[in-house]
Amino acid sequence: MQLKTFTAKTHLANNSYLVIDDFTNECAIIDAPINAQEIVDYVSQNNLTVKYILLTHHHFDHTEGLPILEQAFPAAEVTQKSASIGMIDIQSIPTPGHTTDGTSFYISHEQTLFSGDTLFKEEIGRTDLEDGNFNEELSSIQNKLFALPPHTKVYPGHGPFTTIEWEINNNPYFK
Repeated sequence: MQLKTFTAKTHLANNSYLVIDDFTNECAIIDAPINAQEIVDYVSQNNLTVKYILLTHHHFDHTEGLPILEQAFPAAEVTQKSASIGMIDIQSIPTPGHTTDGTSFYISHEQTLFSGDTLFKEEIGRTDLEDGNFNEELSSIQNKLFALPPHTKVYPGHGPFTTIEWEINNNPYFK
C-alpha cells in the first residue's frame, strides 16, 4: 500500500489522502478539498485508477473539491461506506460527534486510520457547529477508535499524524 497526503494551502490546511494498491494501481481518495486539482494531476501522472472517493463528513473544507474529482473520475463511487481497492479493504466506522455523518476509515492490515475531523493529535474535532455533539464525539473516540490496536497510525483531517496509543496517553480530553 502506498499513501500520499495532500494538504490544502489555505488557512484551514485540511488534509486529504490517496490510498493506492501497489499491485493494481487502484486507489481511493479520502476527502475532496479545495486543492482537488492537485490530486487529479497526481493520479494522472502516476497512471492510477480512482475507484472511490470516501468522505469523512459533509463540511465544505472536505467536500468543496468534489465537483472537480467527480468530473475527472466519473466512474469513481462517492461514499461513506466500506470499500476495497485491489487487496486493500477499507472499513467504514461511523464516528458521529463532529457531525452526525462523521465517518472514519480503517485499514486493518496496515493499522491505519483516517479520522477526518473526529480525532486530531492531542485534540478532538469541534462540536459547536450546527450538528456537532460533544458527548457523541467523546463516545465515538473512546468506544470505537480507542478500541483499535494501540500502534494504529491516525491520519486526521487537519494537522500531523498521530497514533491511537499516543492519543490514549496524551489527549487532554481523555485524562
